[in-house]
Amino acid sequence: MVVKSKTPAKSKASAKPEKRTYVRRTDIEERLVDTALQLLLTRDPESLTIREIAAQAKTHHRYIPDYFGGKGPLFTEVFPRASASIVGIVEEGTFKTFPSPELVRMIRLVSWLAVNEPKWFSTRKNGRVLEAVTAYYQNAYGLNDANARHMAQKLVAAVVVSVLYPEIVRFKRDQTKEFLESDRAIALFLVSQQKPAKSKK
Repeated sequence: MVVKSKTPAKSKASAKPEKRTYVRRTDIEERLVDTALQLLLTRDPESLTIREIAAQAKTHHRYIPDYFGGKGPLFTEVFPRASASIVGIVEEGTFKTFPSPELVRMIRLVSWLAVNEPKWFSTRKNGRVLEAVTAYYQNAYGLNDANARHMAQKLVAAVVVSVLYPEIVRFKRDQTKEFLESDRAIALFLVSQQKPAKSKK
């Protein structure tokens, strides 16, 4: 009887263990915030899921509730970055596309947070965007504080309605130029009606 020789199996001990790459928690958090920020340019906060965010960030969706506490708290971390991008646009005075994707993102995000994260919303400080728009009217036209804030509030309110409820105002992107021209005309009229500031003795 011929016994076939068996090739000795490789011992488990001799096999090299797979190296696990360690990723810091702060790196994962940063990746999730950045990914959510980008996805919200084209997605509504309500429909965007934590699984989609995690998949795009190439990490596990459990990190969102574990590290942030859920989708809402994650979005509160996203909001300052979304707001900062609008402040930059306002300060540069670049209103070529109105409303821009960045502006639409911020309006939808802050509206979603007002409903889903009311405690965070009620404790946040005065909006940077409103302050930036107010400063824009002061610097661009020379409006006083009261008139500049009035114009800023009017513009922000118009944008919020046009983004969230476009069927009400029926605003179209090709109206951007005439909208900004009428806004400029109102600002210049208010400047002409302002009383000169009293000089300090």
